[in-house]
Amino acid sequence: MIEHAKPVFIDLSQNANSNRFAAFRADIDLAAETDVQIKIAARSFYRLYINGGLAAHGPARTGHGMLRVDEIQKR
Repeated sequence: MIEHAKPVFIDLSQNANSNRFAAFRADIDLAAETDVQIKIAARSFYRLYINGGLAAHGPARTGHGMLRVDEIQKR
């Protein structure tokens, strides 16, 4: 179940013909032995870093017009 998901839309009204880039960051303090499950859905490329190291990249491949949710589990 996704309890805290928030959709993000980038304002394209300034210039609809230019490419857009957005970066999002969240710092979370967890104990080293904590199990973490992260779910990401993206229409474009993403990279997920945990403690400064690359943990995952995507998006999950799908058919045209479809989205999938990548589920990353770290222990």
